[in-house]
Amino acid sequence: MLRFFRSTLLLFPPCASLAATMSLTKDLTNLTYGIGFLWLLLLLQTAFLLVRRQWLYALLPAAIAAFVWLVGATLLPYNLLAALELPYARASLDDVPEADAVVMLGGAHERSQYDAFGVGAISAFDRAIMALELMRRKRAPALVLGGGGFLEAGKPTSEAVVLERWFAAWQLPAAPVFNLGINGNTHDEALSLRTLAAEKKWTRIILVTSANHMKRSAATFRATGLEVIPVACDFQSIGGVAANKAQGYVPTGDGFRVLDAYLHETVGWLFYRLRGWFDAMGPIPPPNPAPTPADTNRPATSVEAPAPPSTSKPAAAPEPPGLTNALPLPRSVSP
Repeated sequence: MLRFFRSTLLLFPPCASLAATMSLTKDLTNLTYGIGFLWLLLLLQTAFLLVRRQWLYALLPAAIAAFVWLVGATLLPYNLLAALELPYARASLDDVPEADAVVMLGGAHERSQYDAFGVGAISAFDRAIMALELMRRKRAPALVLGGGGFLEAGKPTSEAVVLERWFAAWQLPAAPVFNLGINGNTHDEALSLRTLAAEKKWTRIILVTSANHMKRSAATFRATGLEVIPVACDFQSIGGVAANKAQGYVPTGDGFRVLDAYLHETVGWLFYRLRGWFDAMGPIPPPNPAPTPADTNRPATSVEAPAPPSTSKPAAAPEPPGLTNALPLPRSVSP
């Protein structure tokens, strides 16, 4: 019996081989998922073409397999995204100064009919948690919710309405909550906040959004003339996130999602710069003044417009007979 246990320990070493066994198990599991299975098929196709000595035909699947592995199994996409996220990493929230309002940008959730309060949390839901934490720390006396919209009962509804229902049910936060309405993008949210800030006399805001989205968002909101204090969340490349996902030799879809976020923000930054959305917006034009009661009760008076100047030419004198086709007679010139 003792000999049997010794042989079993030789097959499964307790320390170093445990991590290797777990990594191997994870790789085998990843081969059954979409990206890993596609990568395996590309390798098999490359091997098949190489065996048949079709070298040129084997280059295409081999190149695609190398690209899939580079994005899905290495730290390359995480390192790219880290360049956007690292400038906004905070060791603590204690150094966040006070402001007039905490502004949480939309995109933190999806509309989910069968979830509590209709909130379908996604990876960016950290924005809601961060905004509530800042309100709990009393960093601002008001909370502003941005976002797009969806159809509810056939009517367009702001996505912030869903969060407002949740906040009201849980009595969070203990401060006024403002809704920016339905916005198409970050620039629209900045325009909506610009109007609200002018109405409330706000000059400084705390901006809450995903770390990779903060560079473009902060530049857009600074164009409104407000002082912007960036407080980022939803880190996807630093803080231990990459170390937990980029493990093993078989590619997964995590790296492609990170690369998608990086490309989205890079192209979005160039697009906003070309549109001039980082430039100062200037003062808000004053609204048209409403008519006063004196104006509405004043009787209308008709003013006769002056008659337009006559453009008709004076009647010409009759021509003498026989000079119908002759040149016109010269006019007399007064001295």
